[in-house]
Amino acid sequence: MKSVMDVIKKRKSIRTYEDKKLSEDDCIKIREYINTKANRIGPSGKEIRLELIFADDNESGKGLKIGTYGIIVNPQAYIAGCVSNTPEDMVEFGYVMEKMILFLTNLGLGTCWLGGTFDRKTLNTEIIMEDGQIIPSITPVGYPKNREGIKQRAMRLLVKADQRLSWKDLFFLADFSHPMSPKMKGILNEPLEMVRLGPSASNKQPWRILISEDKSVYAFYLKRTPNYAGNAMGFDMQRIDMGIAICHFQISCDEMEVKGEWFIDQSKENIDSMEYISSFRLA
Repeated sequence: MKSVMDVIKKRKSIRTYEDKKLSEDDCIKIREYINTKANRIGPSGKEIRLELIFADDNESGKGLKIGTYGIIVNPQAYIAGCVSNTPEDMVEFGYVMEKMILFLTNLGLGTCWLGGTFDRKTLNTEIIMEDGQIIPSITPVGYPKNREGIKQRAMRLLVKADQRLSWKDLFFLADFSHPMSPKMKGILNEPLEMVRLGPSASNKQPWRILISEDKSVYAFYLKRTPNYAGNAMGFDMQRIDMGIAICHFQISCDEMEVKGEWFIDQSKENIDSMEYISSFRLA
């Protein structure tokens, strides 16, 4: 795989695909990836089930049509994740799905996080789930088309897909009254920047990171979006976003050979609108 941080910088949501089937080689690589248990494990050890479903008659035998309201054009396949509907598992789900999406990006394939714009009833006819499991999100998979349609371009503008919050809005030292700068020394600048670039539902970027005064512990908080429509989905979509942020941070640390461990700091409390999620301690 190429530099994972280069892949993060390159990756964007693709909503229009070439009318071209996935190559046999790419299909083999995708299956190998999702069938490898280590790729389905989140930071706290939860295993997430991933399912590859083809959109044509030849592969699935059913000609699966998942209603995406015209937002997604010519998808060749979908990958869905199944998980128990608990707050903790939503974080694990986000981590595993985003890691897989970056793997697909590295193959030259296009993807797009879909949480609300697909027909779950149709998908449930293809995937047998265990009691208590849901499919929070899926991604279409295909070869990106060079030029997207008007509807797809309008969607990117609507969610401000190419904009990101600044460091001073996301990262803090010692307490939330001390915003940070990317020029600050002694911190993990690159992994923090990769978190900043991460995708999120409606591009709300709900993650906040509070770094200890000695710069050895990175505490992840969820800053909830007031009156966010995604909260009516029946699962915690913004906790999935937190899993994406943790994924970007962890795999960037791995690439830099930065050692550390994830843990739950029982002394941490929610602060105003900040909901504590997890911490990373440097080794």
